[in-house]
Amino acid sequence: MKQLASAVIGILVFILAHGLAHGSESPQSEFTITAVVQGQGFVDPTSIKVPAGGSAEFLALAEPGWQLESVTGNTCHPAFDGTGLWTVTDVQADCQIQFEFVEQALADVEICSEPNLLIPDEDPAGIDDSLEVDTVGEIVEVRVALLGEHTWVGDLGFKLTHPDQAATVELVDRPGVPASSFGCSNADFDLVLSDDGVDGPVNDQCGPSPALFGNPTPEQPLDGFAGLDLSGTWTLNVSDSAFGDIGRLQRWCLAVSYLPEPVYVVTPLAGTGGAIIPDSPQSVLSGQTASFEIRPDPGFEIDEVSGSCGGSLEGEEYTTEAVFADCTVEASFSMLLYQVTTAVGAGQGNVSPAEQTITHGGAATVTVSPDSGWRIDDVRGDTCTPLALGDNQFEAVNIMADCLITADFERITFEVTPTTQGGGGSIAPDKPQTVAEGETVTFTLQPSENFEVDEVTGSCGGSLSGNDYTTDPVLADCSVVASFRFVETFTVTPAVSGNGGSIEPATPQTVSTGQTITFELLPEPGYQVDQVDGSCGGDLVGMTFTTAAVSSNCDVVARFQVIDDPLFLDRFETAP
Repeated sequence: MKQLASAVIGILVFILAHGLAHGSESPQSEFTITAVVQGQGFVDPTSIKVPAGGSAEFLALAEPGWQLESVTGNTCHPAFDGTGLWTVTDVQADCQIQFEFVEQALADVEICSEPNLLIPDEDPAGIDDSLEVDTVGEIVEVRVALLGEHTWVGDLGFKLTHPDQAATVELVDRPGVPASSFGCSNADFDLVLSDDGVDGPVNDQCGPSPALFGNPTPEQPLDGFAGLDLSGTWTLNVSDSAFGDIGRLQRWCLAVSYLPEPVYVVTPLAGTGGAIIPDSPQSVLSGQTASFEIRPDPGFEIDEVSGSCGGSLEGEEYTTEAVFADCTVEASFSMLLYQVTTAVGAGQGNVSPAEQTITHGGAATVTVSPDSGWRIDDVRGDTCTPLALGDNQFEAVNIMADCLITADFERITFEVTPTTQGGGGSIAPDKPQTVAEGETVTFTLQPSENFEVDEVTGSCGGSLSGNDYTTDPVLADCSVVASFRFVETFTVTPAVSGNGGSIEPATPQTVSTGQTITFELLPEPGYQVDQVDGSCGGDLVGMTFTTAAVSSNCDVVARFQVIDDPLFLDRFETAP
């Protein structure tokens, strides 16, 4: 137990000491990134120093026949950009990056043709037959099989030409010549030519049957095709350069060992809200591209397409950059968002909120508030349909696009209907009047002859001033009803009896029954009002005479008298 406690204490002391020492060190400001290569390949640079938090790039290329298998870092994380460059970022420590190259495995392909072509006699140009090769790869070794008939193989020549005519190899050139002027005189051929053939040079062959046989070496080495691309149209030429014998090319085959183009896997990944098509990993030859359809679900749109392959998006089609390593295409999607904005069309009022963001298929609610004296006329949307919820609330549901909601307002108006009752006059205007809420309207009452305004009633309320009737502020549909009463009129005739003054007005006056009329008496100098009499009756106050209520035609007669004053009796202003 004591030993265990001692060990624990020792560990704690070590940790504390190490921690304190580590904490006392100043932060490192520069780090070294070193490339370590396994296999046959090229990496540049082999080492680089970067500041803390910095980044670096490395170019990695495989030697022919080799391919880059993996790239790993011990304290950093290299990422491929799709073009041969590997990048590390945010470097915080020394790092070793290991680039592992592996040798490519050879592949074999054999393609044959059975033309059964006649070989024309004594025709150095000969005949051609072609083989179409679709396989892509770098040629390492070529073997050619020939099968046919000919009565004198010493006349024959065979040539093989590469598809892009970069090389032509003479396979057979008149076996037995020049050792013999006419070459091998035996018949037929059935052989496979290769550079490592075990049956000697083909031009030295002259077997009994067939004359050309087994696995000889060609006239010229087939490694002339090494390093060239395998794909394309290969051409075999067969010629007969001497007279007297004929033959036929029945079959020939091209067998090639090649380095296949490196095949990399492009892995598609799709986030929520859509799909990537095809959705399974795709095999791509080195340097080729891969294309994917990026298809959002309803209510979503493409947010971005990223991943280690690189590439570009055109519409909904994404095409990678040339692929030189396994890589990914990662599609992400975002929910569609729409802007719902509001506006006032006709009239006066307010719509809120002015703007709101709605997800695909969502709903937007707006409040429509008329100004005083106005009411809602219509609430409409250009790409959505707002419906009334009550209390001036409107909701548009299932929104699929940006939408503008517009509210129209109309004035609150009421109808004031004027009428007359019982005849005896008219009212103007005499048609119903449309009045905004809280406004008033004035009507002019026009009594007929011998009529006067009796009263104005109705539901509008109001006041009469002279013959003008003004309603109260109108808050509902209402009516103004004017009635008139018949009024009998009489003539009051003013007159002056004798001399000494005048009466105003001096002409007969028309007076309605029950009314009174007032006259002014105007004495001349030296006169004074004596009395006023006549049939109208009335009262004299000072110089003013007011009749009694008139109920028939009557007259008012004013009389004046001389002022009785001795001083002015002789009309001279002197004392006697």
